[in-house]
Amino acid sequence: MELKKMLVSAALVFGFSATATTFLPGFYFSPGASIGYTFGAGINYGLELDLGLYRFTDKVSSVNAGISLSSYWVQTKKYTHRLSTLNAMIEGKNFDVKFGWGKAFNKWGYKYHNQCKVGGFNYDLSVTSNQLYAPWIGMKRFKYSYANWAWFSKPYNSVYVKYKYDVLGNSGFKTGEDFLLK
Repeated sequence: MELKKMLVSAALVFGFSATATTFLPGFYFSPGASIGYTFGAGINYGLELDLGLYRFTDKVSSVNAGISLSSYWVQTKKYTHRLSTLNAMIEGKNFDVKFGWGKAFNKWGYKYHNQCKVGGFNYDLSVTSNQLYAPWIGMKRFKYSYANWAWFSKPYNSVYVKYKYDVLGNSGFKTGEDFLLK
């Protein structure tokens, strides 16, 4: 269900983006996909959507600020835990920092009719190089109240590799064309 919501949101943003670049020169959106490992649980994979809303520029560098939505799934021995986040985002050419609120969901029981939810604080840090099409390498952490979650008795600490793409080319950072022209 979270995936459907993210895809609908992306379609709405994409439809809005053609007019937004004229009125909001710092606006961009950047979808991404990741795969990684959650310590003590197993493999994780996910989708994210970064929405850049403001650009701060000086003579040396440029930094974007906005929001980020993500959904990722953590495979455990018996279940797949679903985590969704809404974060504030600060992104530079080679880094991004995200922090905000997340929710974890787990369906369980006979025919998976039961559902358990817990909310908590999360952050996500990632870096990349200046190379064209270089992946982002990062770590994220989801911290919650252990008393409200029966499935995992420690924070979700994850490392991952992701690829993301600036759909509008409006982030202010170098794109593939910049590398090919030089």
